[in-house]
Amino acid sequence: MVNIHSLQEPNLTTQMSTKLGAVPNNTISAGFEKDQVVGILLALRDAGVPLDADAMQGWVLAHGWSGRNPERLAQYVRDITSGKRPRTRSVIRPEYVDMLRERVAQGPGDGQGRATAVDQ
Repeated sequence: MVNIHSLQEPNLTTQMSTKLGAVPNNTISAGFEKDQVVGILLALRDAGVPLDADAMQGWVLAHGWSGRNPERLAQYVRDITSGKRPRTRSVIRPEYVDMLRERVAQGPGDGQGRATAVDQ
């Protein structure tokens, strides 16, 4: 989701990037897609993961996002990092980010030898 080389937690960011990259390339200005994007960003921020609007915009551009969506994503990041909390119906608790941190620490798979959707 962001410039992986500039983050303190690159593997965690890669895991969340996979989730963000799965958002359909419909408009993220409203509806389900906005809820997903804003929910992810708020969870990362609430868990203390640094967010960089320009790096995130670059990442989604490099991964097929088009139209005004990359610009909207960057604006959501700027709003969130400045203390605003955009409305969303998708609430991803900070504990989810903690769970991803644990998965990263365990390595690929679910701890029982099976790959998980986040790992793929």
